[in-house]
Amino acid sequence: MDATTTTLTKMYDELAHIPSPDGGWLLATNGDKMSAMINFSQRDMQAAEKRSFAVTHLTDFSTRSPQVLPASAFPLDTTEVALVVPSPSGKYVAQFRVPKATPDKPVLEIWKNNSIATRLPLGDIHGPLYTDTRFGGVSWSDNEEYVAYIAEKQPPKTASFFDMKKDTPACGVGHQFDYREDWGEKFDGRVCPRLFVAQWRERKVKEVQTGAHLSAAQPVFAKDSMSIYFIGVNEDTQRLGIIHCFQRPTQLYQTELPQFTDESASPSSQSQKASAVHIHLEDAVVHSTRLSPDGSCLIYLGSASVSTHGVCFKLRCLDLSSKTTRTIVDTVQLSKSFDDFPGIYTDVLPQRPWLDNGQTIVMQTGWRSSQALITVDIKTGTVTRFDPCGSVSPLTGQSVESEREEVAGWKILDVTSCNGGAVLSVRSAMGSLPQIYLITRNDPNSPLSKTNIVFTPIPLETESSDVIAALHRVTVKLIQLRAPVPNQDVPDQFEAYLMEPPELSSLPYPQLLKGRSQSCSAMPPTPTRTVAGKREPASDSSHLLPLLVFIHGGPHGAFTGEYQLSAALLCLQGYSILLVNYRGSTGFGQASLECLVGKCGTQDVADVDLAISAAVETGRIDKQSVSLIGGSHGGFLTAHLIGQQSGRFKAAIMRNPVINLPMMVGTTDIPDWCYVEGLGQELQSPPTAEQLNELFSASPMYYMAQVRTPVMLMLGGKDKRVPPSQGLQYYNCLRAQGVPNKLLWYPNDNHALDSVAAEIDQWMNASLWLKQFM
Repeated sequence: MDATTTTLTKMYDELAHIPSPDGGWLLATNGDKMSAMINFSQRDMQAAEKRSFAVTHLTDFSTRSPQVLPASAFPLDTTEVALVVPSPSGKYVAQFRVPKATPDKPVLEIWKNNSIATRLPLGDIHGPLYTDTRFGGVSWSDNEEYVAYIAEKQPPKTASFFDMKKDTPACGVGHQFDYREDWGEKFDGRVCPRLFVAQWRERKVKEVQTGAHLSAAQPVFAKDSMSIYFIGVNEDTQRLGIIHCFQRPTQLYQTELPQFTDESASPSSQSQKASAVHIHLEDAVVHSTRLSPDGSCLIYLGSASVSTHGVCFKLRCLDLSSKTTRTIVDTVQLSKSFDDFPGIYTDVLPQRPWLDNGQTIVMQTGWRSSQALITVDIKTGTVTRFDPCGSVSPLTGQSVESEREEVAGWKILDVTSCNGGAVLSVRSAMGSLPQIYLITRNDPNSPLSKTNIVFTPIPLETESSDVIAALHRVTVKLIQLRAPVPNQDVPDQFEAYLMEPPELSSLPYPQLLKGRSQSCSAMPPTPTRTVAGKREPASDSSHLLPLLVFIHGGPHGAFTGEYQLSAALLCLQGYSILLVNYRGSTGFGQASLECLVGKCGTQDVADVDLAISAAVETGRIDKQSVSLIGGSHGGFLTAHLIGQQSGRFKAAIMRNPVINLPMMVGTTDIPDWCYVEGLGQELQSPPTAEQLNELFSASPMYYMAQVRTPVMLMLGGKDKRVPPSQGLQYYNCLRAQGVPNKLLWYPNDNHALDSVAAEIDQWMNASLWLKQFM
């Protein structure tokens, strides 16, 4: 490797080794004591895989402010642990292991008092576990005798016409190559999610009968431990991709606990005779059900039928005795200011959301361009934001400036009602490492609020370095923008983050600043001049910063202020980073989501362009040195921008981009997305010639002949969402036109391109590509 690549490798290695807290549990012990167990993931660069480990802290609630005692001496390796769920009393912990060598043969372990109570191999009963938030879920019965979970039903045995095995049923002969439709992206080969229950003391596991052609998801035991509520997804119609598609129709069902007394039954037939009962609700979408502590009601995320894949959810309540529903928190159509509650945007409620005996739940939600912590009063529907963003910060005592430089993303790991209630959470910001906090109340008898709150940090052992020190000197500002609109009924507000490096001479590896002055700084602003009554940066570009524009996918996603390895890596190479939440991003209201429908490639392009202009107007950005980075719909916008504005941008990087909508309709797992976002219409099969023409006009391929910007493409060979044929077509056109290009192909990655090996390769190559052309 040359000197530049060696230096980049060192920087990447330091940033990539930062552990990320991704799970946690608050476990009551004795008296005023409580254990906080925190799970971390960390990249193993040599093995090119992610490792997981857990550390445990003891917390003492005997004083007004909880005291956090040092963690155990060494962490516990949890790399093969997929799910950990404490029992209702906290006496037991269910732990599902997925061995690396045999991932389709999971193991259930029940632990008690630091010793194992039972171990159940599950590989002969069903296939792989579902550990995601869409289908997956684990529920203990209230009597702590049973554990319910979701796993893949074993496929039927088949054989060819000339290879009939003795154990193959006659109905399986000739069906060896029958097509089995799965649930699309991220669920390759996952066909039959089914509900299973383990009677762990007797070491028995049974499939629960939920009815034919119904995929089961997210089980929750009833209070009497005799029945189970679950979400059902219809398998009879065409299966459209479900991951990140929150508008997909789902319904609530209830089924009886299976009988475990039939010893003669085989594992595959051990199930109750009755099918599940459909509980009819007015909601088209039901998601993330949670039982109240007294068992009287279920709360859940609900939605009417909408076309956008992102959804502003309602928080709903089902009274289990009367089977009546009511809305606790309604859909919000539009957020008019940073402080206005914009609605609920989350893919899952906490496993244990209750802060007290059933009056208050705690949850996280997208709040414009941040991830907020809120409480909801179940009786009154009152929503209270209690994280410190946007007010006097309990963390520092400093007032957050109007530019809101301390905007951060918060995530809930666990909630408990013990010892007056506590929340285990993570604060993550673009310019700092993640920090874990135990959140409690000064007065346990009063609601949790910004005036009745205690943030107790849980220390993380991290090694200091010049790279980490430089990261903490990065400045991040939130730019609030308004787009020109034809009338006041059209949403006009959106936001962008501007992330700027510290004094360039103080960067950890200044030798990466190829051909640029090391004396320039992001703060204070460089001199400006006035041209035709408008202030513009001075012409000396040696004191200006190159700009990288990050464009998120979806389009109904959002940047919410959390730490990002890729942005940190590039910012510490001396680039300013602009992360744009164009109109249609989540967190601004349902109307803002829907205003982009049918306008993709025009409205969102204009919003990104306006955000770039706002960044340039700060006086610190070199408008002649701007490049674009986007994935999925962000790649779609990147391709549109370099086509519509030929020659404006220095370089472009696209990760699994949408390029040609007519071609994508027949190959993606979400064909409805093409119709909704490209045409503003519902799914129709087959498309008409007129629709295909309109889709092509909305595609980046329409502007292909005008592209002059060097392009790096990154494609996943197993991508079902945006098939790699999209990027391959663009690559071949670039080559034919003589435009500088490079294609990176990751054969075993899907749409996210999130394997450690692919992640390393992407961002190292991206850094080198940008240095070549900027």
